[in-house]
Amino acid sequence: MKMRVFAAVVTIIIFLGVFGAPKAHAALTEAQIQAILGLLQSFGADQSVINNVNSSLRGGVAVAPSGTVQIALFTENLGWGSTHPEVSKLQQFLKERGYFTGEVTGSFFGATAQAVKTFQSKYQIEQSGYFGPQTRAVANNILQGGQTQPSITVLSPNGGEVWEIGSTNRIEWKNSNLPSGSDPINIQLVNEQGVLITTIAQGVATGGVSTGVGGGAYMWTIPSSMSSGTYRIRVICTKELADCFSGSLPVSDTSDAPFSIVAPTTTTLPSAGSLSVSLDSATSFGFRNVLIGSTGVSLASLRFTAVGEDIDVKQIALQLSDTALNTPDDLLNREIQLYDGNAVLIGRAVFTTGDYAISTNIINFRVPGGGSKVMFIKGDIAANATIGDTLKVDYDGNNAGLGGNYGVGWTSGNTIIPTGSDTASAGVKIISPTSATQPSITVLSPNGGIAQLSGGAFDIKYRTSGVSRIGLVLIKNGVTVSSVGMFDQLADGEHSVAFLVGPHNEQTIGTGSGYKVKIYNWDNASTVDESDALFSIVKPSLTASLDAGSPAGSILAGTSRVSLMRVKLSAGDSDVKINGVTIQDNGAGGRISNLELTTPTQQDAETHLANGVAMGGGRYQFSAPITIPANGSKLLDIRVNVSPTASGGVWLTFESVLHGYGNSLVVSGLGFQGSILNITGTSSIVPNARNFANIFQWWPLTMAPR
Repeated sequence: MKMRVFAAVVTIIIFLGVFGAPKAHAALTEAQIQAILGLLQSFGADQSVINNVNSSLRGGVAVAPSGTVQIALFTENLGWGSTHPEVSKLQQFLKERGYFTGEVTGSFFGATAQAVKTFQSKYQIEQSGYFGPQTRAVANNILQGGQTQPSITVLSPNGGEVWEIGSTNRIEWKNSNLPSGSDPINIQLVNEQGVLITTIAQGVATGGVSTGVGGGAYMWTIPSSMSSGTYRIRVICTKELADCFSGSLPVSDTSDAPFSIVAPTTTTLPSAGSLSVSLDSATSFGFRNVLIGSTGVSLASLRFTAVGEDIDVKQIALQLSDTALNTPDDLLNREIQLYDGNAVLIGRAVFTTGDYAISTNIINFRVPGGGSKVMFIKGDIAANATIGDTLKVDYDGNNAGLGGNYGVGWTSGNTIIPTGSDTASAGVKIISPTSATQPSITVLSPNGGIAQLSGGAFDIKYRTSGVSRIGLVLIKNGVTVSSVGMFDQLADGEHSVAFLVGPHNEQTIGTGSGYKVKIYNWDNASTVDESDALFSIVKPSLTASLDAGSPAGSILAGTSRVSLMRVKLSAGDSDVKINGVTIQDNGAGGRISNLELTTPTQQDAETHLANGVAMGGGRYQFSAPITIPANGSKLLDIRVNVSPTASGGVWLTFESVLHGYGNSLVVSGLGFQGSILNITGTSSIVPNARNFANIFQWWPLTMAPR
């Protein structure tokens, strides 16, 4: 190739050297100049060679190569989290030009990404914050002292698409540094060799149907006169403006590979039959994490089921869920792609109207009568998507907001609305590469021992990292006996869920032993953990009784803090935590006061727990957290002050236990009475150390001799 280019250049230079540059009166025509330049370009000549030849042909002076100054150009793609040595160079480059105001750190994060976006905005590059090939080329051109070159890139069709004659399709491109407001774009249909077949549109604005900064689109209805075959699309800037040229040639781009134009599928509205749409089992629910810039991300899988005749699906409507963190701008070019089960592209849809998109050119998707077929919906996450945003695409069979029903169409004007029109699909959460950690799940409890019921359920605690949704199952003796659906949008850290015991999901789960909890990553079941050891599910039980040490006999009137009843609470196989007790005073009112709940400690001392609150009718409530250990007991004393004027008998009834277990706690023995204590006389002074100390204050310390 180089030899052919060299020969061509030498031939032209000899021609120019012998005959000299053409004079004004004998100048080559523009067509002749373009032919020569095109010949060089077809040989793969460098742009500098083409520019020199162009200058000579037009009477200018060719620039001969001279001593080359080596300039350190950018060679690496740089993005969020990069620490390559070129990051420091990029930060310095942006800082010198006023785009970056921070310190040169060598680490690519928020401030650097924002500076790159500002630089991209200046040169009409998609503002992704990613320093990729296009942005790098502009920066290198500036480093070399050149001007930023205009460019066009065809996005669609770009190879492999199948478009039917008569269908309307979207031609889409990106452009940078093209003249604005002058409608310089022509769109051409060419064959596989690049030969012009027809001009589709002329004088199209650089923005076209806007899809963002530096991009355009044109909706083309393929005429009925078009022949079936393989073609490419060429987008070219044809205005006689400097910004429309790269060197001496107009800037343009052509589809990377051919696409097909085919005869329309012959379809008629079925005389009998129906169609239903549902989420296929390949679609998972909730949200999963995807990296920013990911391509071919699976968003949903729709299963179409036909009853009766075969049905050709020609169009569908799709909707982004209405959430604050759900925007079509997070999708590259706001577009999603539709594929059949063989991964063949059968259609596209662009979110041009808010959060709704309609694909009207689905090709070769026939659902057999009595059978079903799956359509896969995918999309590319934009490089400038917002970290933390979520994307969730649903099928929408009846969207009045778009001017009517957009279910599944056959021929023009014939549309059928499938049953089960709307679906609620999976979704993705956009994360940065730095947050993409190895996922992990750890079951914290129960991890052996006992799982105690409270309100008919027991708590399961677990920790996750890098897992957005989990599935949970209960296993008994190695067999799965129940599942607890899926919990999604989990942040890293500890979580808790109440597992209901009773009629739940598949069957009734009862108390017993041999259980384990298993928790797995819904999106990748290889990340899983389960209880370290078998545990038992138990119902807590509590028995109340009058303790043998409860007082009996009589008490003195006027006595303070005297024990009137001692209660024994005994727990079953698990700890029981109660919130207090209630009692009933059966004596005449006014005999006792200042009721107090205590618990005996060593050496017959006691610990205060709560004061009684009168509830009316002689009832008192004592509120205090009390734990009765498994297979153990707890003693409670009810202490009172006895009125100095009281007489007769007084006794208490132990009524109830306060707790939060609902029907799970089984309490027995309630309603028993304490002994009837007779109030006698008044309290007398019992000599003690304090009494004697008082006596010594007045007793003579010395006695006179007789």
